[in-house]
Amino acid sequence: MKKIHVIALMTALFCLMGSLVSCDKLSIPGQESPEEKAYSVSKEAYDKLTEAYAAIDTYGSDIYNAWMSGIYDDDELSLSHLASKTSLSVPELQDGLAYMILGDEYETATEEKKDEYRNESTFSTVLLIYEQDFAACTDLVNAAYKASGKEDEIKSILNDSKALLKSLSTDYADYEHYPNLKNLYTSVNAFFEYCSSPEGSFEQSKTTINDYRNEARKYINDLEFIFED
Repeated sequence: MKKIHVIALMTALFCLMGSLVSCDKLSIPGQESPEEKAYSVSKEAYDKLTEAYAAIDTYGSDIYNAWMSGIYDDDELSLSHLASKTSLSVPELQDGLAYMILGDEYETATEEKKDEYRNESTFSTVLLIYEQDFAACTDLVNAAYKASGKEDEIKSILNDSKALLKSLSTDYADYEHYPNLKNLYTSVNAFFEYCSSPEGSFEQSKTTINDYRNEARKYINDLEFIFED
C-alpha cells in the first residue's frame, strides 16, 4: 500500500510540474507575467501618446491662431501680437525669425548672427516678402517650434511610442488594446504632420484640426479607463 501511495504521489507531482512548464502565463514571484508585461508596455505607449497629443494640440492651436491673425489682424501684426495669440513667447518667435532667415545654418550660427534677425524690423521685412501675411505667420510658428526644439521633442515622443507599439505587436500580438493604441498613434502622428506642414484654406484648417482632435480623443476616451492611474 505504501508503494502504491508513493507512485500516486509521484504521478501527481509529475502532472503538476508538467502543467507548470507548459503554462506560458505562469506568474513567477518578482517577475511580471505576460499579461502584466503587455499592460506595462501598453500603458507606457499610451502615456507617451497622450503626452504627444497634448503638445500637438497646442501646436495646432498656435497654427490656427497665427493663421487667423495673419488674415484678420494684418494692421497690427507684430511679434508681441502673435505672442498674445499663441502659446509662444516673444523670444521664441524671435528665434523663429532667425531660423527662417538662417535655415540650416541656424544651429551653427553665433548668437551675434542670430541677434541680427531677432527683431520687429526683420518680421516686417518677412511680411513684405511673403505675398500673404497668414503664410508668413504660420511659417513663423513652424520655425519657432523648430528653433525651440519643441518639434524635435514631439518627434522623439512619437518615435518612442512607435517603438513600444512595435514591441507590443511582436511579443504580444493578441493583446486586446493594441488596435486602439495603434489607431491612436496613427491619428496623433497625422495631426503632427499636418501641423508641421499645414495646407488648404483657413476654413479647411479649422475643420481639419477639429477632425484630428476628434479622432484622437475618441481613442483616448476608449483607453483612458484602462490606463489612467
